[in-house]
Amino acid sequence: MEEYGPGRISRRALLKQGGAVAVLGLTGCGRSAPVDGGARPRPGDGPGQTPELYLSEAELKALDALVDRFVPEDADAGAVAAGCAHGINQLLSAFAYDPPRIFAGGPFSDRGGAAHNDFADFVPLDRYEELAWRLKIEGSQGLPEREFNGPRKGWQQIYREGLAQLDARAAASGFADFASMPGPARDLLLQDTSDARIAELLDVAFLHTLDTMYGAPEYGGNRELLGWTFTGYDGDVQPRGYTDEQVTTPDNPGLLDLLPLTKRRGALPVPSVDGHARIHSSFRELVAMSSGEIALGVMLNAEGRLSRLRAEIAKLRPGAR
Repeated sequence: MEEYGPGRISRRALLKQGGAVAVLGLTGCGRSAPVDGGARPRPGDGPGQTPELYLSEAELKALDALVDRFVPEDADAGAVAAGCAHGINQLLSAFAYDPPRIFAGGPFSDRGGAAHNDFADFVPLDRYEELAWRLKIEGSQGLPEREFNGPRKGWQQIYREGLAQLDARAAASGFADFASMPGPARDLLLQDTSDARIAELLDVAFLHTLDTMYGAPEYGGNRELLGWTFTGYDGDVQPRGYTDEQVTTPDNPGLLDLLPLTKRRGALPVPSVDGHARIHSSFRELVAMSSGEIALGVMLNAEGRLSRLRAEIAKLRPGAR
């Protein structure tokens, strides 16, 4: 079994012990999953309603090889088996659907006992939402109505240029394409920060991979609930809900539950200024590594960019301000 980090623990154990932020340390580890660029299932919109998605099969093959290095296969399935490349392609192709595949519906899927999967009924966008998401996905494209704040490159262009650059760099090294490179060779290429197009691709593709690996399967990834299965996440359980015992007995003890009981009464000793700073810094990092809520906040503050994610994580480290 492939292992990670200084303590040589598995990805499953790392996620269970460290919370959602732990997944951020998984880049470039583990063995490669097969990347064949074969046919992939399209999201079902009913007979005769399957749109043409944005990325070509050759581009999807390169994208599979990329997401494989973000969440590689070990004893558990990785990003390739979970269909993350397809989920990203669905995001890039959101406006090929009607309504666009941006916001899944609600309140319930059929995984918790509901008769109908409301998540599969995507919500129509208003004019403001459509403009905002078209700017994100398609970019401004020189259109005056989209360039009120200047030109903007969309995710479609970033993926198309970045994936082409990965294949070009692989060809320059004697390989047929990026997917043909062994996993360690792909890692070395991805670590080259001097290539602007590849750096720009990594800036958005890493978080998109996490979204599609661990998000609801209606968004195109997390195939067969693989991302939820190995992490032990129940997923959406409504309308079935939880039993009283499940509500009152936490799966993982919280920070305060881990503090030892004491019979001592009275005020706790007041630490010095330096001691207070050290306690605060250690407490902040411990909470960040054990709280899914804080991890989600870090992800949201990153606004879909790996560079911003790194900056957010840096704030949680001891000594950071």
